[in-house]
Amino acid sequence: MGGFSLSIGKEVVPGEQAPPENMRLLERSEFGNTFLEEEALEKPNYRLVSRSVNWHPRKHALALQLIAMSIGNVISWALTENGEPPDSMHYCRPTDHGSFEAIPIDPHKTPF
Repeated sequence: MGGFSLSIGKEVVPGEQAPPENMRLLERSEFGNTFLEEEALEKPNYRLVSRSVNWHPRKHALALQLIAMSIGNVISWALTENGEPPDSMHYCRPTDHGSFEAIPIDPHKTPF
């Protein structure tokens, strides 16, 4: 595990890194990963690029709770569809709708 932060700042001298006092922090987490990812070029070529992502243990814990509820609900539904009495099934849902809002969901990216 390692942290990751992203800052942006205006260069004083073009091509040279901006001084720390000109930098503005955009995102930071003490948890994160940096890894290499394949990026397609013209077939059959590709290159490896470095990607860094932040992740937050609390969001993972909330997501796992919702996944566990969903799996239990699918099992209950499948048992009902296969003849089990519906009143003997147990379905779960969060009592607080904020549980869903606490996990950012972007349809174009993985949520973590």
